[in-house]
Amino acid sequence: MISQLESQVFPFYGERSLATCESTDLLRKWLSWLNERPKPLAGSYRKQLFDMVSSIWDAAVVDEEMTKNPCKSASITAPKATTQEVQVWPERRMWAIEASITPRFKPVVPIGAGLGLRQGETLAFSLDNVDRERMVYRCTRQQIVAKGVRKFKLPKGRKVREIPLGYGLLEELDAYAEEYPPVAVTLP
Repeated sequence: MISQLESQVFPFYGERSLATCESTDLLRKWLSWLNERPKPLAGSYRKQLFDMVSSIWDAAVVDEEMTKNPCKSASITAPKATTQEVQVWPERRMWAIEASITPRFKPVVPIGAGLGLRQGETLAFSLDNVDRERMVYRCTRQQIVAKGVRKFKLPKGRKVREIPLGYGLLEELDAYAEEYPPVAVTLP
């Protein structure tokens, strides 16, 4: 949340006092500013930013730092969440990527493709989370980098989930684990 404020809110609002942020015109300018960024922000991300700012301003109203929250004005339209259809890579592209990776890191391709894990979830993969009887992988964490430090945290949305696991993928991972035995890693 702090990084979102630092990158998407503070550069626009600067050092203004909360009381000067009550203007719906200023809020509209911020929303336009978000739309005109050099790298366009997804509607879902803009909605997330809007909701976060609105929550902060709700707290400021409760603390009597502001008299009203401009996000609640009838004349303001909150950004709409957008969805993008996932584009699956052609199989030949996946194989080309796997062929270009050094053997030590090759499992990231079948793990990502075979289980549909996000990048951070792939980097936090552990064979300890494989239930061999039920043939499922229990995704319980992801790896992130916060302020230059690698850390584990719950998956996106704090959603731990079970993912069906194919025998071919499990055989590939077991063969990899024989060649490169797992090591314990403890991150903050």
